[in-house]
Amino acid sequence: MPAAPYGRGGTATTSEHSIGDTPPAENRQLVFVVPCGRAKLDTPAPARSLYIGQMFRYCFATAEREAVLAASAGATTKVLILSARYGLLDPDTEIEPYEQTMTSASAVDAHRLADQFATVLAGYDTEVVVFLPKAYLVRLRDAVALIRRRHGHKVSLRDAYQTAPGIGYQRQVLAALRRSQSLRSGHGR
Repeated sequence: MPAAPYGRGGTATTSEHSIGDTPPAENRQLVFVVPCGRAKLDTPAPARSLYIGQMFRYCFATAEREAVLAASAGATTKVLILSARYGLLDPDTEIEPYEQTMTSASAVDAHRLADQFATVLAGYDTEVVVFLPKAYLVRLRDAVALIRRRHGHKVSLRDAYQTAPGIGYQRQVLAALRRSQSLRSGHGR
């Protein structure tokens, strides 16, 4: 089975085993987190539809496909969108358009993210695979640290872009993952 760019026990590298190599524990889940996007519709819509930029669409579709593949291997999965205004969003949550970045003073803080994420994590040991730019990743790491201190949840964070310093490299990571998804799903060459 071709490798995914992250694994249950490793860091974000292309040499790790794929998600389905070991059977998932009953109380284990895999959560994929993608960033919101700058380009948005100008009317309220579900988060998955509100963000209309090419990078968001590509990243979100890749994460959703990865979740489907992991679920078919027996894992409990979830895909979330990290919004600078709203925090962690279920893709089907309807939201208003906004103009805000994670570096703005009014952006969602780590405490609010920790509160939101704690409800997602309840009862599970969780591996969180993130496809986030640096400012978003730092905020989510801070939230995970708070969750560990407050609730004692077992949470591991895997940065899919760990070796991708810019958007061009991030697109390469996504393209490689998409190719491996095709092979892992049996639809490859």
